Amino acid sequence: MPAGPARSTTLTDVAAAGAFTAPPSTPDADRIVSITYTSGTTGPPKGVMLGEKPYLMAGHVAGQLAGVRAGDVMLTWEPLYHIGGSQVIVTCLQHGVPMALLERFSASSFWDEARRHRATQMHYLGGVLGLLLKQPPRPDDRDHAVRIAWGGGAPAHLWEPFERRFGARIHECYGMTEAASFTTVNLEGRVGSIGRPVPHFEVKIVRDDGRPAATHETGHIIVREREPGLLMKGYLKDPERTAETLRDGWLYTGDFGACDADGFLYFAGRRRDRLRRRGENVSAWEIEQVVSMHADVEACAAIGVSSDVGDEDIKVFVKPVGGKRLDPLDLIRWCESHLAYFQVPRYVELVEDFPRTPTERIRKDQLSTSVVGCFDLEHSGYRVRRS
Repeated sequence: MPAGPARSTTLTDVAAAGAFTAPPSTPDADRIVSITYTSGTTGPPKGVMLGEKPYLMAGHVAGQLAGVRAGDVMLTWEPLYHIGGSQVIVTCLQHGVPMALLERFSASSFWDEARRHRATQMHYLGGVLGLLLKQPPRPDDRDHAVRIAWGGGAPAHLWEPFERRFGARIHECYGMTEAASFTTVNLEGRVGSIGRPVPHFEVKIVRDDGRPAATHETGHIIVREREPGLLMKGYLKDPERTAETLRDGWLYTGDFGACDADGFLYFAGRRRDRLRRRGENVSAWEIEQVVSMHADVEACAAIGVSSDVGDEDIKVFVKPVGGKRLDPLDLIRWCESHLAYFQVPRYVELVEDFPRTPTERIRKDQLSTSVVGCFDLEHSGYRVRRS
């Protein structure tokens, strides 16, 4: 059939077309069944080539993490071309439960949608829980059927406030498209932890030289499959990135983490989210965790910008909570009381919103490195205490 212009098809069109027969298929562990793109928060999305087995395993683990049982309704808002959405489809098919698919995420109407669909589980990514908590309290905040919020990227300081306010238990996990979506799960409720490795993956924290990191020492998260066929086949048309990520049977995630004495792991930011300031390595993720704790901050992002004295300076973008007037110097003082002096941002830019991926993650690659018009700590007259 000759190629034609791209077009979209609605679910109504599909339903009106009647039944169709799926093409014959035979199991093949090496066959690529999809090219699933990553979110692309710090650069262009990468096309991850996946077989069938990662999807089946992702659905299986998601069912355990979400505690799915008969009569449940899974609520999701992620696009179905992203692993976050597609794994929910597989989970529903495996457990025979329906999925309520929202057109988009809206913090102001989320719980109304949950009530309307009688949802019992909700999936989250990134800053979604924080956005929900920053909404004005309502008398019906707990008037819904959602019992478990499951996903990845929940800041530790939000866990207990979220569970108290909305009455839903948080089940945190860690994973990536390249490794069957789930690498660790936290079903025990240890606050701030991404949990322990799932049985079908081996997870290590290693230093820069490849040696195992000590207990509580931050290092690189690497993953190896315990059964074949669970890791990606590579990145589409990107052999260099594939070779950099898959080495000697290990998947180098590009993320930092640490492990406690009980084997629970803790996420500590992305490698590409690190910057160098005044001779110190600084995690943008750590800065964002602190800034987001401020009561008047709805969302934030920290990046490195050029410095006139070498290395980088820190610029933080802040979206204030609706109706709030945020003084940048008050924010600096907040950071000063929670961060080391070299982690305190120099520049603050207030924004009305952020460019976001379809999964509600902030597109840092689209944030301006210009400091024109920004609050500049160096020229404010205020001096941060060295600690």
